[in-house]
Amino acid sequence: MSARFHVRTVVQEEELHSMSQLYDDVWNSSESSTIQERMKLHYEYEGFLGLRVIGPKDELYGFVYGYTSKPGQYYHERLKSNLPSPIYDQWLSSCFELSELVVHPSARRKGVARYLLEHITTVVRHDTAILTTQETNKKARALYEQLGWQTISETFYPSSLLEPYVIMGKDLEEADGVPSI
Repeated sequence: MSARFHVRTVVQEEELHSMSQLYDDVWNSSESSTIQERMKLHYEYEGFLGLRVIGPKDELYGFVYGYTSKPGQYYHERLKSNLPSPIYDQWLSSCFELSELVVHPSARRKGVARYLLEHITTVVRHDTAILTTQETNKKARALYEQLGWQTISETFYPSSLLEPYVIMGKDLEEADGVPSI
């Protein structure tokens, strides 16, 4: 990753505002208040960890965050209902749920997403990590696969959205050291 970027840990709830705005910009969404409320909920979850990539003028170029996946959480329950028991036990018993990875288009193809993914999965203390992405998002899926993620379930519908997602997992017990910048 270029020295023009700095990585900061999300330590204050107020930082979620700029993250939700970037989410809206990247996904052409107008739901920043809804997204921010969801992020605030996740911020309170056990094991929350968020990283932000800041540019040379203090602009937010990207972020990643997740938390410990626990029974009773909305998404955990959605995943549980989609996975056979042995797969659920294998992937969600000590799991870091990667909730969002967002990179501004101007910062793409510069190693930002790769760095964020490598770093967050190296520093968390869980056996596995799990994420979901759109079935058709070939670029994201290719990046995840390059970084050791594997598809554990196809055609997952996380909500009433009609677009299918895939569930991907990574065995963190096999992770190497902290990535270099």
